[in-house]
Amino acid sequence: MKNYEKGNVNYDDLVSGDIGTQEGYGPCSPSYCYGCSCPRSDCNCRTGESFTKLWTVCPAITCPERNNYPRYPSHWVHARDNRYTWISNQARIRCEASYCSTNHMQNWKFRCSAHRGENDYREVGREAFQKALGWALTMEKDSSTSQVISDLIEWMVTHKSEWDR
Repeated sequence: MKNYEKGNVNYDDLVSGDIGTQEGYGPCSPSYCYGCSCPRSDCNCRTGESFTKLWTVCPAITCPERNNYPRYPSHWVHARDNRYTWISNQARIRCEASYCSTNHMQNWKFRCSAHRGENDYREVGREAFQKALGWALTMEKDSSTSQVISDLIEWMVTHKSEWDR
């Protein structure tokens, strides 16, 4: 995944025309998708799971910016197709494109503008991700997004073993 922080847009990374917002397809159809407004036609939410656009500072363990403050959260896009990524309250990240990746957050790698090189994607860790999400939560204004992030941080505390697979 890569992000586009204010003032650091790499126009060579952008594809297919205009920069704009992506319209969704409305809420997921299964009844167990409470509060989820993912734009995918192939909703694969689990029971009690809801997603929100991933908006955080870089969660990579070795990010050069990890100790610099203030850090400003940004939305993240899937490097494969430049579509926004979404995060769930059950530690899964997925691309908003239908039939694309949905995986536990530990299986994703991140690259922000502070990393060296176009392919400098770095691994995440539970504590680094919790810290990054906590930082983003302090700046979040949308209550539904805040709720998903708060639930996720709590889920990460109670499901530490998920990271030890």
